[in-house]
Amino acid sequence: MPEGFLGLDPEEMERVASRMDAEAQKLDQAIRQVTSQLRSTEWVGPDRTRFEKEWTSEHQVSIRRTVDLLRTNARELKRHAKEQRAASGR
Repeated sequence: MPEGFLGLDPEEMERVASRMDAEAQKLDQAIRQVTSQLRSTEWVGPDRTRFEKEWTSEHQVSIRRTVDLLRTNARELKRHAKEQRAASGR
């Protein structure tokens, strides 16, 4: 970066934002795959009931929260990149 530069490299921030979106998509897919596999597993009894409850009410929720945060931060980075372009005339 040039001496005295203040701001961010819009292209770099967009790459980071794209990576965040891609990783969020992977986590979303992982949730669907694990849920699908769990539903098709032959497992009967209180341990399954307890595990499914924990998966649905705790683990899945935590992963979805992470997905939401990644997507929110990606949007924020894209916004900053757009603002930097406008400010620098790029």
